[in-house]
This record gives sequence, structure tokens and C-alpha cells, in this order.
Amino acid sequence: MFPIHNHNALDAAEFVMGALYFIQMAFTPQTFWDSNFSIKSTKPAVELMGAIAALIFGLRTAVYVVRSSGIAKLQKPTDLAQGLGWGGCLLAQMTTYKSWQRIPFLVNYTVAACFTLAFLYRVVSTKGKYYGGNFPTEFVTGFDLFASVAYLVMLVFTPAAWIENTFIYKATPSVLLTVAVLAAILFARTAVIFLARSFNVSSINKDMDLVMAAASGAINVTNYFMMASYQGNQVYLNNGLGIFFTVAFLHRYWN
Repeated sequence: MFPIHNHNALDAAEFVMGALYFIQMAFTPQTFWDSNFSIKSTKPAVELMGAIAALIFGLRTAVYVVRSSGIAKLQKPTDLAQGLGWGGCLLAQMTTYKSWQRIPFLVNYTVAACFTLAFLYRVVSTKGKYYGGNFPTEFVTGFDLFASVAYLVMLVFTPAAWIENTFIYKATPSVLLTVAVLAAILFARTAVIFLARSFNVSSINKDMDLVMAAASGAINVTNYFMMASYQGNQVYLNNGLGIFFTVAFLHRYWN
């Protein structure tokens, strides 16, 4: 279903880096924090690493589906989404550079800069017609896009308000730093899904439904482990959305 031979060296290198970030944030978040940042970690910041890992999982698998399809018209928009996504990570690092340890900052900054430039270079250098198609207006897809954009707007423009209205803890520097990274990954994930869906290729849409169901399920798991940190009914709202998308995308995949 997902042939690996359609991936080139750049895609493979980026896939490996994405997998490494995912493994560290999902399984050793405390170690990842202490090894990279100069400010003291807090429980909420470490908990939010799980949300970042869930989004990375959704992003990486979505990109893998698109790249593996070998459908030419999908590749250039995905390059653009990847370039902008890594650019978002670059921006998050630049605006929080005082919170990083020197060497990890330089390493992560270099990785993000290289992938940003490499993917954007491939956008402007690759010949061929890639753009076009109609964005499907089907409800589940549209609602997922709306929810992603709504979260993205809150994370980017009102991060402190979002934190303090959602969780029981305050918007400390460590939490704001984590939310900045969360916003960058969410942007990349939203862009890739939107561009892949916009061409309405049936083979891609089927695989993407499975990816979206798995990604929503991963976010559900994260919410479960963070239940004690949510305010009032926020945990039910977030879990309700996650369960809805998981079931809806699985239903569409199987039918």
C-alpha cells in the first residue's frame, strides 16, 4: 500500500529526523527537555510534549502516504507544506532562543533551516504542473480542517489565554515554549492534509482516512494521560472531538 521506492534521499532523511523527534517526545520527554532547554522543565510542559508527539505522528504518516503514492501532482504542494512546516519550527526556535541551551539550539536550528531551504528549493526548481483540483466539501474533512485552524489560531495568537483557559496551570515560560513548537507542528500537519485532500485523488483519500483516524486516536491517548491537568469540562470537549474524528475517519475508511 505504501511503496518505499518512491521516496528519495531528502524525503528519507526528513522522515528519519521526524521519527527521532517523535520517539524522544513520546517516550523520553523529560530527558529531551533537560538535554535541549536552559529553563527548568515543569510537569505541564512535559505533558504537552505528548501532544506534540501525536501531531508529529499524524504529520509524518500523512507525508508518507503522499510520497508513497507516486502521484506527481501531489508532490510539489507537499514540498511547499513541508518547507513552510519546517519554517514554522524555525520561527518557533528563533522566538524562544533564550530558552535553549546553546549546542542543542544550534543543532535543531540547523536541521530546521536545512529542511526549510531544501523543500522550498525543490518547489521552485522542479518543473511540471502540480497545482489544481477541487477541495472536497465533505463534512468530516471540512470539520477537521476547521478544528485544526481554530486550534492553530489560538496557539499562535493567544497562547497564554489558551493555556490558562484550558489547563489548571499557569502560562510559564516552559509551557509557552512547548506551545510554540506545538503550533508549528500543527501548522505543518494542517497544510499537508489540506493539500493532499484538495486534489481529491481517491487512492490518497482512502489511505489518508486511516492516517487521520490513527492520528486522532494518538491525541485521545495524550488527552487521557493529561486528564488531571484540564480545567472543568475541557477534557470532555477535547476527548469528544478526538473520539468523533477517530470513529468518523475509521467509518469512512471501512465503507
